[in-house]
Amino acid sequence: MERDFRHINFPEDYEYSSDTDRLPIEFFLDVFPRSKRVWLKLGYFSSTAFRSIAFGFAQFVANGGTLKLVTNHFLYENDRDLVFDNGGNVSAGALFSDLKWVSGQLHSTDEHFFSCLRCLLTSKRLEIVPVMLKPKSMAHFKRGVFEDGTGNLIHTTGSGNFTGSGLLLNAESLTARTSWGSEFERTVAKNRIADIEAIIDRSTDKYHYLVKSEIENQILKNTVDKSVFDLLRDEKRLISDLGTSHVGRAQDVLRRHKKKLENRIEEIGREPAFPYESGPYDYQLDARENWLRNGQKGIFAMATGTGKTITSLNCVLQSYREAGYYQAVILVPYKVLVEQWMGEARDFNFENILLISSQNKRWRSELGRLTTQLMLKPTTSFIVISTYDSLQTKDAMDQLRKLGSETILIADEAHNAGAAKTRLSLSQLPFERRIALSATLTRRFDGEGNKFIEDYFSDVPPYTFEYSMREALEKGVLCRYDYTPKVVHLNRDEMEAYRQKSTELMKLYDHERGVFRNPDRARFLLLERARIIHKAEGKLQAFMECCRALIAESGSLQYTFVYVPEGVDQEDENLLDMFMERFSRAFPNITIGHYTYETKNRDLVLRSFEQGDVDVLFSMKCLDEGVDIPRAENAIFCSSTGNPRQFIQRRGRVLRTHSEKEKARVFDLVVAPYFETSTEISSVDQKLMLSELVRVLDFAKLSDTYYPATEVLEDTCARFDINIHALSSTDEVRDFGDD
Repeated sequence: MERDFRHINFPEDYEYSSDTDRLPIEFFLDVFPRSKRVWLKLGYFSSTAFRSIAFGFAQFVANGGTLKLVTNHFLYENDRDLVFDNGGNVSAGALFSDLKWVSGQLHSTDEHFFSCLRCLLTSKRLEIVPVMLKPKSMAHFKRGVFEDGTGNLIHTTGSGNFTGSGLLLNAESLTARTSWGSEFERTVAKNRIADIEAIIDRSTDKYHYLVKSEIENQILKNTVDKSVFDLLRDEKRLISDLGTSHVGRAQDVLRRHKKKLENRIEEIGREPAFPYESGPYDYQLDARENWLRNGQKGIFAMATGTGKTITSLNCVLQSYREAGYYQAVILVPYKVLVEQWMGEARDFNFENILLISSQNKRWRSELGRLTTQLMLKPTTSFIVISTYDSLQTKDAMDQLRKLGSETILIADEAHNAGAAKTRLSLSQLPFERRIALSATLTRRFDGEGNKFIEDYFSDVPPYTFEYSMREALEKGVLCRYDYTPKVVHLNRDEMEAYRQKSTELMKLYDHERGVFRNPDRARFLLLERARIIHKAEGKLQAFMECCRALIAESGSLQYTFVYVPEGVDQEDENLLDMFMERFSRAFPNITIGHYTYETKNRDLVLRSFEQGDVDVLFSMKCLDEGVDIPRAENAIFCSSTGNPRQFIQRRGRVLRTHSEKEKARVFDLVVAPYFETSTEISSVDQKLMLSELVRVLDFAKLSDTYYPATEVLEDTCARFDINIHALSSTDEVRDFGDD
């Protein structure tokens, strides 16, 4: 079915009447399924009136339509006296006192209409304003304006009481006028919209405004949630039932539209749609609105588990609903995320998904076919998902440059977009609509890359949309957690190596200017010293203590992540193997697995962990970004890289909500150099410890164990002359988490 109004077969005079071949109900059956926005100004909105727009209404709901409705009330005309008290004042309480009785009298058609209203109400696509025309009279308007999403308008007036019998049998009529008919009709339609919007906004004083919440409560109270498919099936049944109860012209009309509805149900099964019946959260809708206001560019800085993937795909969905097709290119850092994003896109019922990665050997030919297809039909829908590495290949760039400028670019973990090669590739793409997804956006030691990201996505803090981890925890979007830092000291050899690096650093440090004289050499020494902390031998013993503490507390280590240090120790033994071997000797009956870049069948490993077949999963960096494992309950951080992004993202892996998870536990191994006296501690040492404690205290502040966590750090803070309580109230890591 063509989706705009101009393909409707209207009567020559645009008149519908129950005493002609063109019945009024046929108008609603034709127009509602094509409508995106509807404004209705009705008279008595009684239970019998529901039968008017019940037919075709489910198709309107399925089409993503929004309804603004101005009406008197939900009672019969002979209940007019209930509206006013003895003094002639509006009595809203009396007006709604019999709503329960009214809902009890509903026929199946009325119930269907209520169910459709509920769907619109819960998805925030319904605005009802009950009014009374001053001084105390009823408003007998029967007007409507319909818009199809392309700017075409139809406005109606009629004598019909908007009842099933009126639209089918009685001597009722309806007149339709179109915006493409004449300038005059276009003006009338716009004026009627303005009239209804003025009532919706309460900017006109011609009416008494009644309490709409009582109507909304009755809609929710007297209906059950139904899916769009359920509503369409109900509508098909109602049309079929009504068609058998009427003869002649009415039966022919309903029979014809029954076939159209069957085709529409089949279409809906293939159409993109939001994957959850409840629809997007308010903040996800806000993200899109902010993005639109920013010229369809911007950064979504959203905390773990709040659905930044879904939020960005909803932008693509809404684009489809407005234009009738969708086109998007999605960039991700890892191959595993290519598969994950494909699954999310399929949940939206998006089709023609093309993967550019080493896992898809046919991507070059598939991409070539797509660009050829777009030459013949520019409105072809597609989703292209690529890793950042694959983007930089000549074959990919040659084809992606041919895609249209209206294509939406979604950059997941967008800090990767600041890398030099990626910057070069992105700057050659024609895409004007852009979304960056990264809660930890800043690139360390890369001012040029950071500036490119801000310029490319036309965004600086505060970003186009922000949803912090604190807010997500407070609203229950994320799982609450206990946080336990555990201080690990360097051994004698490690401390000696640490001192040597520190001595070299101090020789390079300009105390007057507060900077290093040789930044490149200083950066190398800082990384070398950080590597000493990263591979501290005491971590292994501290890790085992954390494991025993978890067992003592919950009796199990099931659903536990372990982030081990990267690399090898002094004897060239792989640290991952060392941690796993030590764990297996201590806990031989606990099943373990590992997840690294070298791990084969990583999806199978994650599935085994989710199902509880693998109790403890050891990882080395690979679980940092984007991987979705809501079943994880415990995390032990043994890797001290000094990179705040990794800690924020790793914490995010364990804070997703799950029906069987009440709270998460996070253990964090904090390595501190041990100095005999405070005089040995340089300003550089103090700054290094300070940056580590800022991160640790931020983790503690958002946890349920702030005071026990800070007590663990008091001795270390005292030795470095750091006021822990002053630090926790003034310094905070800018953290939105990772999704």
